[in-house]
Amino acid sequence: MTEALSVLSIVVSGAVLGGLLIGLLVIEPVLRGLKVDHYRLMNTLLAYRMDKLMPALVVLATLGDVALAVTVDRRAAAVLYGLAAAFLCAIAIVSRLTARPLYEWVERIDPTDPPPDWEDVRPRWRTLHRVRVGLGAVAVSLGAVAAAVSL
Repeated sequence: MTEALSVLSIVVSGAVLGGLLIGLLVIEPVLRGLKVDHYRLMNTLLAYRMDKLMPALVVLATLGDVALAVTVDRRAAAVLYGLAAAFLCAIAIVSRLTARPLYEWVERIDPTDPPPDWEDVRPRWRTLHRVRVGLGAVAVSLGAVAAAVSL
C-alpha cells in the first residue's frame, strides 16, 4: 500500500513541479513582452485555468506525503515525507500570500488607463514564481529520497 502511495505522491509532486516549470519557462517569457491590454487578458485566462489545477495538485501531493509520513516504518523516510509536505505547504503559502494578490491587482487594471507602475508586477511575480519552483523541486526530491529510504 505504501509503495503505491509513494509512487502516486511522487507523480503528483512531479506534476506540481511540471506546472510550475511551465509557468517559468513558457508562460512568463510570453507575458513579459506583452502590452498591458494583452497582458491583462492573457494573465486572466491563464490564471483561471492554473488557479483551478495547481491548488488541487498541491493539496493532493501534500496529503499523500503526510499520509506517508505517518504510515511508513522507517523514521528517516517519515521525516523526509514530512519535510516534502512542508515544502508543498510553502508553495501554497507563497501563492496565497504573495502571488494571488498580484493576480488580483492585474485583474483590476484598466487597460485603457494603466497605472504607471503596472510593469513592476512582472519582475515581482517572476521572483515569487522562482521561489515556488525551488520549493517544488525540493519537495519532489525529498519525496523521491523518502521513497528510496523506505524500501
